[in-house]
Amino acid sequence: MPQPGVMLNVDPVTGAALEVCMEMPVQGPAHFAFDADSNRLWIPATLDGAVVVLPAPGQ
Repeated sequence: MPQPGVMLNVDPVTGAALEVCMEMPVQGPAHFAFDADSNRLWIPATLDGAVVVLPAPGQ
């Protein structure tokens, strides 16, 4: 079974990267969507047949 990866919040100016804390391991593609109206990330959890919705990391 594939191992879940990580999502990083990368500062484009400094290059500093922080791992985004996930509520559960997500196994799916590296694609996601950002909803600016609700400030949330939509991440497909393909192997679980679900979509994980998380608050976007703060500034």
